[in-house]
Amino acid sequence: MSTAIPFVAETLTGITRQHTKNVVVNRARIEAFSDQASQFTGLLQTSLELPVVLNIFAEQTEKVLPFAGITYSNAENKEDITIGERGRHSCSYRLTLETETLGEICISRRQHFSEDDLELFEKLIALLLYPLRNCLQFQKATRAASKDPMTGLDNRRSMDEQIAHESKLALRYGNPLAMLVLDIDHFKRINDNYGHKAGDCLIKAFADIMINTARTTDYAFRYGGEEFVMLLPNTSPEGAMLVAERMRQVVEQTKCICHGETLTMTTSVGVSYLTSQDRDDSLFRRADDALYKAKNSGRNRVCSSD
Repeated sequence: MSTAIPFVAETLTGITRQHTKNVVVNRARIEAFSDQASQFTGLLQTSLELPVVLNIFAEQTEKVLPFAGITYSNAENKEDITIGERGRHSCSYRLTLETETLGEICISRRQHFSEDDLELFEKLIALLLYPLRNCLQFQKATRAASKDPMTGLDNRRSMDEQIAHESKLALRYGNPLAMLVLDIDHFKRINDNYGHKAGDCLIKAFADIMINTARTTDYAFRYGGEEFVMLLPNTSPEGAMLVAERMRQVVEQTKCICHGETLTMTTSVGVSYLTSQDRDDSLFRRADDALYKAKNSGRNRVCSSD
């Protein structure tokens, strides 16, 4: 009886349970649970961070309904959070609030769930829905603030935060960290000859190349204008040079159709590697200096800061 099949909840009050009857969690049921519900709801509203809220939900649920694990997933937001361990018996719910899809939640444990157990869990889910939606909206707004609207890459603000985070991790654990700073060669000439729309088209194409060339562990950012940055965790100097050269070659070989014109471009790349002396933006500054070395050496090439 561990099978869980998907279903759709119509509103806050509509939750359908795996392969059994439809169960309506309405206001009357919530009111019957009023004493605990008020405290439960208050705790869920103390944070807008999704992992924090789900951990509070799990902690409070365990006080009234023992379980082995709770899993929350949301494909649209790329969330997959598990608290505890997967049990033999499970029950899954797809959650919606009005017309918003909020993801799926699954509770599991070693022993069967009784009807009373599941009815109680459904009451608890009903109390989670609004705090969950608030978390997802906050998450969406936060992510939007860190994105470059033209390319979809992370922006400079996000870059600064990620560099600080990855640098601390690399220095703490002795892992290598490399950075590439890239820009499109003769970009002003492209704008002058073909117009700014063509320039925007090439910027988008360059961003797509970065996304498709980067490894899953790499980070890609638009620094500003025609300048871009890649952050390469756990990457040796040799590995960083290979990534940079691959980027250079792919950019050079790509033909872009921009407003009826077939355009090509090249890129210059500067590479730097984290050292124990790096502080603040020194990793970026050294990669940027290497970029200008590449441009002054004739462009369409890769230069290292070391």
